[in-house]
Amino acid sequence: MKWNEFIQTIDFKKIKKIKKGVKDENMEEGLKVRNFLKDFLKKLQNKNEFLKNYEISVNQAPTQQFWSEGNGFRVGFYKGESYKDSTQINLTIGASWGGGVFIKDNENLIFSNPQLLNNLKNNYSTFSFDNDDQSIWALLFENDMDKIPSEEEVLIAMKKLSEIFEIMIKVNEMKEKIDILKYQKQIILQGPPGTGKTRLAKQMANFIINGDTSPEISKNKDQVKLIQFHPSYSYEDFVRGIVAKANGDKIEYKAENKILAEMADKAKKALEEKGYYETTNKDEKNKILKEVPKYILIIDEINRANLSSVLGELIYALEYRDEALESMYEVDGSKKIILPSNLYIIGTMNTADRSIGHIDYAIRRRFAFESILPDEDSIKLEKGKELFNKVKKLFKTDDNKIASTLSPEFNPDDVMLGHSYFIADNDDDLDNKLKYQVIPLLKEYVKDGVLNESALKEIESL
Repeated sequence: MKWNEFIQTIDFKKIKKIKKGVKDENMEEGLKVRNFLKDFLKKLQNKNEFLKNYEISVNQAPTQQFWSEGNGFRVGFYKGESYKDSTQINLTIGASWGGGVFIKDNENLIFSNPQLLNNLKNNYSTFSFDNDDQSIWALLFENDMDKIPSEEEVLIAMKKLSEIFEIMIKVNEMKEKIDILKYQKQIILQGPPGTGKTRLAKQMANFIINGDTSPEISKNKDQVKLIQFHPSYSYEDFVRGIVAKANGDKIEYKAENKILAEMADKAKKALEEKGYYETTNKDEKNKILKEVPKYILIIDEINRANLSSVLGELIYALEYRDEALESMYEVDGSKKIILPSNLYIIGTMNTADRSIGHIDYAIRRRFAFESILPDEDSIKLEKGKELFNKVKKLFKTDDNKIASTLSPEFNPDDVMLGHSYFIADNDDDLDNKLKYQVIPLLKEYVKDGVLNESALKEIESL
C-alpha cells in the first residue's frame, strides 16, 4: 500500500489507547503502523540515492521492554556505530505530541556551534530549530489523517534534512582536524590523489572563520588565502623579497612583504587591537584569541617546494608563535617578523608523487599530519561505487592486503585513486572521467612502476 492510501486507514483513537504489553486491537493497530513505516523507509532508501549511505532503525514495538507510550512509532536514518548515540533523521507518527520529520542532533554538532546554527537558520528558514531538544523540524503534524503530509512532502523534507545531515557528518569529520590545527597552528592533509584534500582545507578554513562548510573561500578572501607551491618557489616569493619599482626615470629596489608576512601582519594587528601583547595573563590571552578574527593560509602541494629554503628562519617561528625574529630583509624600518597565534597554516600533500622532495624532520615535527584516504561513502552514483571498487582491487585485496598488481615498494593508502575520480552526476560524466582521468593515471602508474605490468589487462577491462 502507498503512503497516501495507508494514512487514511490509521485509527488514531486506537493508537492513543495502546498499553505496553497488552495485546489487543489497539496494539495490532500500532504494530500495523510500525511495520508500514519500516517498509516505507526501506522503499524510500531503495528509490533515492541520497539515502543509500545511511543505516535504518526502528524504535521498539509495544510488545518490547523499552517502548514508551508517548513516543509513538519512529523510524529513522543514521550514520554511526549505533542509532541511539548518532545524529538521526527521523519520521514519527502517533506520538503524544503528534508526528513529524526531523533531525535529532545527539552529537551536539550544530547546537554547540552558534555560527553554523545561524547559517542553517538562514538557509533553511522554513524549518524549526529547537535548542532545548536539539532538534531541527522540517515537518510537524497532528495525529489526524487529514493533517499528515503527503508522501511527496515527506520525501522533500527528508531530502532537505539529508543536506543538513551531510553537513553535520562533514562537521564531525572536520572537528578533530580543526581541534588539532588550533592546537598545533599548522597541519598537513596528506593522501593519494583525488581524496579532496584541497576541498577539505577550504572547508576547514571557512568553518573556523564563520561556521560555514562550503569549499568556496572567495567570501572570506580577507582572511583566507590559497597558494600552490612549486619547485622554484623561494623565501623571496613567500616571506619577504626585493622587488624592482619604477620611480620616474629610475628603477628602485626595495624589500616587500609577501603573502606569509602580509597575513602575519594582518593577524598581529587584530591581536594588538585587543591588547593581546600587553597582557601576560594566559586566560586573558586565550579569551582574546577566541574573539579575534582568524587568518588561514592554505598551501596546496606544500612539499613540491624546498620547505627549508622557503621558510628560512620562520621554521623556528612556526613553533614559537608571537616571538619576534630577525628577517633577512628590512621592511618599513624593521627586520622583525612575528607569526601570531591567530594565523593558521593548512598544507596539502600528494603522497603518490615520489618526484618531489621529502619534508625534513625539523619541519615535520612542527606540523601535524592527518591522512585523507579514499572514502567510498562520498560516491553517490551506484555505478561510480562499482567502478571505485574495481579500481581499488588493483591496490588492495578484499581483506585489505597488498594486491599482486601493486609494486611491493608502495603502500596502497599512498597511491590508491581517491573518491573524487568516481563522483559524477550521471553515467555519461562517469564514463568521461574513466576515459580521460582514471585510465590515463593508472597507465601512468604502470609506466612509473607503481603498478605492475600485469595490471594493464585489468585497466583495459575497466
